[in-house]
Amino acid sequence: MHLDDISIYQQLENLPENAESTKDLPCDKVKYLKIACDGLRKPITYFLETSSPDWIICDFVTYWLGPIAAEHGVLTAYFSVFPAVILGFMGSPEVLMYRFSDQATAQDLLKRPKWVTFESQTQPSLFQITRSFQNFTGDDKNIKDACRAGATIHGCDAVIVRSCFDFEPEWLNLLKKLYQKPVIPAALLPAAATDDNACWRETREWLDKHEKGSVVYIAFGTETKPNQYELTQLALGLELSGLPFY
Repeated sequence: MHLDDISIYQQLENLPENAESTKDLPCDKVKYLKIACDGLRKPITYFLETSSPDWIICDFVTYWLGPIAAEHGVLTAYFSVFPAVILGFMGSPEVLMYRFSDQATAQDLLKRPKWVTFESQTQPSLFQITRSFQNFTGDDKNIKDACRAGATIHGCDAVIVRSCFDFEPEWLNLLKKLYQKPVIPAALLPAAATDDNACWRETREWLDKHEKGSVVYIAFGTETKPNQYELTQLALGLELSGLPFY
């Protein structure tokens, strides 16, 4: 029996057939992708029973993976696309799993938590919190994101953060205290740029026409799919700034 013979995709009524990542779905449908992902438990268990990887690097969605991997002697690392400041505001695994209130508001999540004892002007924005807030709460079918993240961090052997000590030294050190396990900065992972890349040459020529520090750079990432209203508001904001943008 091969892994290919096992159905690893749980088709749900509210999940479009070709949805493979969060960018393929509006925010209110993302939970169905996570529920479908939970259908991977048995195939992953079978994979670990029939193979011997050294490490598995995972997202926070597969909160059930750590204990299963540990039973088969496989180490796991949670790779966070969130910067250290976001993780720091979220707190320890125990806070995420057991003390994150379903009655909390977006404004509550912006308040500096008691475990942040150093001075910092950095904090999540209201837009960031509001955009993802609905996924922090769960229902009868879906585990809320706070519990998924807490269980993933609790069950893994190390946490990899898309950040660096030059950028977030206090926050990375805080995560080590909160998690009580290795926290590995993976730097900011910039895209490679080469002289033979036509797109980069065009971009560089455009930048060379403007003064240093005068351009606004905007990147949505691979998982973001703004709706028309958001694009319009962004365009209006850029127009009001009076700055060139790319």
